[in-house]
Amino acid sequence: RRNLRVLLSTHNPALMDALPDAALGDVVFCYRDPQAGDSRLIRLGDMYDYPSLISQGPLGQLVTAGVVDRFVKSPHTPDERKQQALAWLSRWQEYGE
Repeated sequence: RRNLRVLLSTHNPALMDALPDAALGDVVFCYRDPQAGDSRLIRLGDMYDYPSLISQGPLGQLVTAGVVDRFVKSPHTPDERKQQALAWLSRWQEYGE
């Protein structure tokens, strides 16, 4: 058995959609950092909200719709999401009073 590694670069949504589910976590996404302006690489499986991202649909469709780009450019830890939700709920309760 050979330990073969393959590097594939594509913008083709159909090819991304054809990736097996087991390979999605190893996909490396390249994007431009909004603050620094430089290019960054991130392994999708290393993102805090990877399960939330990948549950939204096939990878090619998510890339085409800009969903992956939004996820990597504004990552939120579970604690940050909780704080955002609590702040939203607090504002909603104040509005109702």
